[in-house]
Amino acid sequence: ADVELPEHAPRDAEEARARVLRGVDLALARSVRTSSPLFLNRLYCGAEPVGVAAECVIAALNTSPDTYSVAPLISLVQQKLLARVATLFRLPRSVDATFCPGGSYANLLALLAARHRSDPDAQKAGVGGCVKRMLVLTSAQAHYSVARAAMVLGIGESNAIRVPCDNTGAMDPAQLRSALALYHLASSNCKVIAVCATVGTTVLGAIDPLADISAVCAEYDVWLHVDACYGGSLIMSDLLRDKLECIERANSIAWNAHKLLGVPLQCSVLLVRHTDALRGAISSRSAEYLYHDDPDERELDSGDLSLQCGRRADVLKLWLAWLRFGRAGFAARVEHAMALAKICAKQLRARGTPFVLLAEPETTNVCFWVTSALARCHALRHDPDGEPCALARACAGADTQPVLSAVDDARKPGESILVCKREAGQCALCGVMERRTRVLYRAMQEDGVMLINYSSLPEFNAPAFFRLAFNSSRTSVAHVVLILNKFVELSRALDEREALSADTAT
Repeated sequence: ADVELPEHAPRDAEEARARVLRGVDLALARSVRTSSPLFLNRLYCGAEPVGVAAECVIAALNTSPDTYSVAPLISLVQQKLLARVATLFRLPRSVDATFCPGGSYANLLALLAARHRSDPDAQKAGVGGCVKRMLVLTSAQAHYSVARAAMVLGIGESNAIRVPCDNTGAMDPAQLRSALALYHLASSNCKVIAVCATVGTTVLGAIDPLADISAVCAEYDVWLHVDACYGGSLIMSDLLRDKLECIERANSIAWNAHKLLGVPLQCSVLLVRHTDALRGAISSRSAEYLYHDDPDERELDSGDLSLQCGRRADVLKLWLAWLRFGRAGFAARVEHAMALAKICAKQLRARGTPFVLLAEPETTNVCFWVTSALARCHALRHDPDGEPCALARACAGADTQPVLSAVDDARKPGESILVCKREAGQCALCGVMERRTRVLYRAMQEDGVMLINYSSLPEFNAPAFFRLAFNSSRTSVAHVVLILNKFVELSRALDEREALSADTAT
């Protein structure tokens, strides 16, 4: 792309206008159209028009909601809206709450509050003076930002301990209890400062069992943070909120409105149950040039709830969207995405070859393989009953249920959940499927009709597969059919190319 960076000022207004329009045209022409109903690549999608309008208002105001004095209306809206969000999650209206530039930042602030509760002296002296090594327990399927936050806070990435999951990708409460029991022994030199549960894991969309996890955390008096960045929007729906049962027991909750609700990136919220828990961890006691000792305004100043000073007024994006759609409109959007995921999984099962479903969708993510002719031939050359690879058995037609369900049904007590049980890495078929998924993704990019991401699950020793992330209100059942047909078309073209290459080689 021809990216201009002129040295000289434009000669006149016409040249200035031409320069800017060239830049706009280039950006629009060479960017992925996230507003397309066939963009199901990420956990966000194109913004609704009201969101685009909100971004324009934010840019026009160009103010920071850190103090009431420079953002009076925004500060009032922020206070009211955050209190409403807290009540949706069944938390007190008086929680510490703030908008964040993304869920990773919200998780960082939550762990900072947890660290402060565990060892207030670390705020000034650092973690080097702590008597015991700090640990954070999180699921093996948790977002990578949890380990990154541990690194930033001086706890260390290696001290973010990954707790094994069940075959749905949800944290196993029994494994969590065992870990907490071990680290809370009097002889242990470790101290667990927080447990991070997830509502809507990034790949499988799993929901950790909050009732059981919160009970274990209460038993050991450990801070429970819930990363509900993706699945938290289910709280908008009266039909789906039960999936978040006991989320109100959390000490802190992170939630992204820019996922599932069509609000523009970024619009994230952190709720901390305990009043002054977050403020106490990061308060700017020396910044009197910003935070004046004025009781009328101090109550509405929110700068002490963030590590940032100047920041964007993201609250306007969620507020204007709320005005446009209402909670009922948000609920309808989330319910639509959940319904499409179920329909897609049903169609994958009904179609069979070349599709193999990895797991039943818990939320809005559908994960599956698009098998190649080579992989299917390879699978048929082996005895399916003696085959240690569940994907191979599925390719051979020996298993018709989702692969992770088949693995769980067949495993022995105490045995790990592994798609491929080869002692040394993965089998040849898994290697074929790893390569096929990546090549098919590249073919999809070149085709330009749709964009669906792929992932892998090293914890389950599963080769790369596709992940459909339903979150756009523009996507319909007809689009689901189009997407699956396109996968078949692209896969057949690759099969034909591989067959031709094999013939040429011989």
